[in-house]
Amino acid sequence: MNTAWQRVVQAYSAYQPENIEKLLTVFRAYYNYCIVGQDEKTPAMRFGLADRPATPAELLGM
Repeated sequence: MNTAWQRVVQAYSAYQPENIEKLLTVFRAYYNYCIVGQDEKTPAMRFGLADRPATPAELLGM
């Protein structure tokens, strides 16, 4: 196969591992600081890292 064609296919590919890693990092922060469990606490509250659930806007710094 032509190497120039391989570069074009990879450059326009929808799958980019860097984006998946970033998405998982955002989801991890949302899960740990925003989603409350049955005991009305987030995982961050259980570990003493937060005193209340955060809003998504607070996570993004808005």
